[in-house]
Amino acid sequence: MMLRTTGARTSAASATLRNRRLVVNDAPDLDHADDVDVTAGAATEDIDATLATAGHITGTVTGGGGALEDIDVTAYRSDGDGGWDYVRWARTADDGTYDLGGLPTGSYRVEFQDWSGEYARQCYNDKPDLDHAHDVDVTAGAATPNIDAVLATAGHITGTVTKIGGGALEDIDVTAYRSDGDGGWEDVRWARTADDGTYDLGGLPTGSYRVEFQDWSGEYARQCYNDKPEWRRRTSTPRLRLRATSPAR
Repeated sequence: MMLRTTGARTSAASATLRNRRLVVNDAPDLDHADDVDVTAGAATEDIDATLATAGHITGTVTGGGGALEDIDVTAYRSDGDGGWDYVRWARTADDGTYDLGGLPTGSYRVEFQDWSGEYARQCYNDKPDLDHAHDVDVTAGAATPNIDAVLATAGHITGTVTKIGGGALEDIDVTAYRSDGDGGWEDVRWARTADDGTYDLGGLPTGSYRVEFQDWSGEYARQCYNDKPEWRRRTSTPRLRLRATSPAR
């Protein structure tokens, strides 16, 4: 499963919500938790919990010959149906180190993501996605160390979005997709146009992508590159072939 990226760092409030695990009666997740019935005007009592000491994944993220700060490190686990469930995330410090805690005993896959777009997404151990990543085993009460990453400089897709008849379009979502290998398309990364209609869609590994332009206000019709209504017709929609290069500074 590929999660849509936001192109912006998660706010502190959102980070707090993402790190909360709400389970009932010693269950590992909501799917296996017990229901708690509530009646208006009354209290449902004795919904208690005894928390176990968590496991941790620790490591260092580098790139461009030095430590990388503000890289999101996210742990996922199998959903049992071929996909991956988000579990927990942390962010690297100024020396590139991270401590991803709050993890029950289990096997995880770890993703490294630079929301600035300068470095390409990577999964442990130097893999392009979660499906090909290596498992990281965690034991409650202990740390699994040295889960490190060296991130490659990302590629970028840039351009300008205008309306028919002329004029730049602001706040248009531009999304890069790549083939999922099974006849479908996975969203990889997105950006939004500035007030002059330009966009810089970074954070992309070397590869072949298809690009979608979407106006969520509804005023303008969705379009895919190059002036196509959709991206699923492999024979009619040209692909952008991208080579990772250092972004201009």
